[in-house]
Amino acid sequence: MSRLWDALAATLFHLRRLARRHWPLVPLLLLLAYLVHAGIWGSRGWFALREAERRLEEERAAVAILRAERAALARRVEALRGPEVDADLVESELRRLGYVREDEFVILPDPPANAPEPPAPRKAP
Repeated sequence: MSRLWDALAATLFHLRRLARRHWPLVPLLLLLAYLVHAGIWGSRGWFALREAERRLEEERAAVAILRAERAALARRVEALRGPEVDADLVESELRRLGYVREDEFVILPDPPANAPEPPAPRKAP
């Protein structure tokens, strides 16, 4: 056991001697260690950059989906506008809004117990 303590004391002695000789390097090494740590794990470090890139890709995918939906809606609006209106599209929009023809019957399913009363069907203009 005393050999272990002797080896530890000798190592500490050499470290102190080395630190006394090269004391200006100690703050520089600490600064370098801090900069490396901040560059990897800091708020603007490598891991933060990877997280920002991942979020950017998610947002780009969401924007692409919204652009596709907008283009589809623009095509529908363009089909409803202008000198020639798409009759099938007008009928589907009226049905989506709850309009029915005079010669049609509407069969509604039983609503759940806590559901509000559904609006009554309207006649198409």
